[in-house]
Amino acid sequence: MEVRLSPWQTRVLDDPHRFKVINVGRRAGKTVLCVLKLLIEAGEGKRTCWYVAPTYKQAKNIAWSLLKEYCPPAFRAQWNETDLTCRLPNGSVIALKGADNPDSLRGVGIDFAVFDEVAFFADWRQAWEALRPVLVDSKAPAWFVSTPNGFNHFYGLYDARLSDPEFESFHYTSYDNPYLDAAELDGLRETMDARSFAQEFLAEFSKPSGTVYAEWDPAHFTPCPYDPNLPLHVSFDWGVNDATAMVWVQPGPGGIRVVDYYEARDANVEHYLSVLRAKPYRHPDLFTGDHAGNQRSLVTGTSVIDLLSRKGVYVRSKPVKAVEDRIRPAHATMARLFVNSDAPGCSRFRDCLLNYRYPEKKTTAANQDNEEPMHDEYSHGMNAYEYWCYNEADVAPRPKRRIVGYSGGDAMGYGRVPVYAGGDPGV
Repeated sequence: MEVRLSPWQTRVLDDPHRFKVINVGRRAGKTVLCVLKLLIEAGEGKRTCWYVAPTYKQAKNIAWSLLKEYCPPAFRAQWNETDLTCRLPNGSVIALKGADNPDSLRGVGIDFAVFDEVAFFADWRQAWEALRPVLVDSKAPAWFVSTPNGFNHFYGLYDARLSDPEFESFHYTSYDNPYLDAAELDGLRETMDARSFAQEFLAEFSKPSGTVYAEWDPAHFTPCPYDPNLPLHVSFDWGVNDATAMVWVQPGPGGIRVVDYYEARDANVEHYLSVLRAKPYRHPDLFTGDHAGNQRSLVTGTSVIDLLSRKGVYVRSKPVKAVEDRIRPAHATMARLFVNSDAPGCSRFRDCLLNYRYPEKKTTAANQDNEEPMHDEYSHGMNAYEYWCYNEADVAPRPKRRIVGYSGGDAMGYGRVPVYAGGDPGV
């Protein structure tokens, strides 16, 4: 079978980078290119190649028939319909996988992987954590292919080229497929809403509908590092069988800076304290968090806030009467909220800002004004920030005291304690 590649497909195929992020519109030929790459890799020697879709069923529906169609007869492939594998006489195996079963992605070394429709993986982080180690032995390349789905993890992958030289990103629209009738696409443009057409066929990233903080400007994701001259606050959202989020906030006259962010799951309080201590910042002036942190464990009889206080971390947390009560003060900060693009963790916080959203409105619902945002992978970071907005508003600024001298310390001056006007020593 003769296969004619489009110019964009040829450019992607010939690019030498190890990791390729391919952002392309619908019907542009992305899955065909993925299948051809799998066959090229398998035909060059004994290799294990995986095609991974959001679900196992999708992997079969999207790629299985195409793989059979484009596989050359000379390959003499053996097809297993049960486990969706293609075996070649040279020892190569092409296997179709689903990210809905991350455990199936562990343990076996592979030589090439393609993630198709990666923007629609339900839990990309879990899937990538499972598969990344199996690429190590052979230093295997991988492709990440999709149409956008808001500013989610695929957007983060698309930006990876800015910090990792092994990555390269590509952007092509459906119009870049010379075998599609442009007039047909123009007709779709007239019938679809502008945002949907831009995302589906122009492969443009856009905020999903129902975004809670749609007014936040992505241009505010910019270098704004920790400033020792500004107050430093840390806010928590504690997860139970879920992720726990920590956000470092510096309010100041030029706006509000999120200078750092951390998120993890299945870790104890001591772990988060170690993260806090490891940061190159001074001890925070204020800690805030979810009032649920006051709930006592049935096992230990103590709460998270109790445990933290024993370690010298005193968390301000007041009950939230309604979700809107914590969202409203957060809305008031969005115009002056900046997120530090130089801190690796902050790209995750940016993704939370851009994807934290309300459930899709039901057309039969009479009133959804008080609906809660979705509880998903993006809610933890935003909850931590909302608790800061909600609790910080009631904190009166402490008057700045004048230092008149120092007491104690050794001959080199270490360990000195400031003495303030009025004779009271520093804390």
